[in-house]
Amino acid sequence: MDELGRFKSEVNLTTYAASRGYRVDRRESSRNSVVMRHPATDDKISVSRGEHDGHWIYFSVRAARDHGTIVDFVQHRGGGTLGAVRRELLPWIGGERPAVARQLYLPTVESRTVDRTRVARVFESAHLAANSAYLNSRGIRPELLCSDRFTRTFRQDRRGNILFPHRDGGGLAGFESKNHGWTSFSAGGVRGLWWSNIFPDDQRLVLVESAIDALSFHQVHAAPRVRYASTAGTLSEHQRRLLADALRTLPPGMTVGLAFDADPAGDKLAEQLRALGAVEASRDRPPIGKDWNEYLQRLEREHVRTLTPSRGHSRSR
Repeated sequence: MDELGRFKSEVNLTTYAASRGYRVDRRESSRNSVVMRHPATDDKISVSRGEHDGHWIYFSVRAARDHGTIVDFVQHRGGGTLGAVRRELLPWIGGERPAVARQLYLPTVESRTVDRTRVARVFESAHLAANSAYLNSRGIRPELLCSDRFTRTFRQDRRGNILFPHRDGGGLAGFESKNHGWTSFSAGGVRGLWWSNIFPDDQRLVLVESAIDALSFHQVHAAPRVRYASTAGTLSEHQRRLLADALRTLPPGMTVGLAFDADPAGDKLAEQLRALGAVEASRDRPPIGKDWNEYLQRLEREHVRTLTPSRGHSRSR
């Protein structure tokens, strides 16, 4: 392994951060993710380990561009060139490194493992659906669900839950499950990105917080050359890397829309996405309501009323 690889794998980032003044917040931390705060700067970081390579990785909750490996952590805090980073970190892989009080960091952080076999088994047991009573009740028309843009992008399980698959570099990583009064993410899975179908002549990518928002946005605008990707909520470090790669490899001339919720959390997501890619991105807020599905349901109120199950037949958990 080269020296930079050793830094990323062998230097406990929680220990190094503690040597720079950060303190672990044990109430917000878990065995897979450590939250640390700096009392002087109010910076808050989340530290974890990569699934595939075991590298220590982090992201700052306060600054969208501040994320990556320990090399990035040092550089974002005045580390300078890679040569300067090397001089800073060499003592941490065999030299005389600073002493750090045990209570200020965590000695071990487990890599999050994805049980792809389990995820695939459950997802494949659900059936491909051309329509969904639940999605119809959210204002989404049957003809949209079986359109070229969205056909085969979701499944329905035996309970009527709609499953939206998330993929990453390793393939199927997990799936979001939606139904009346029910939202969850697959056990053993991790959030990657849900994608609509993609075509060579697409001219725009619209990023959303949920697949249902993508369906809603498309129904409202009826734009034929738009592809969609969903994060299923706030960004993880894993998703940041996936989106950075996706934005970097967009075809020349493709534009980007950020159709996140019209609230502070949606604005924060938009800020984080703008920081990831060297692309101009518009902020596509719904004219009315918090999100695009809420806006769609207002437009489709009469249509929804005819399709929504009666109280005695609606499903909730």
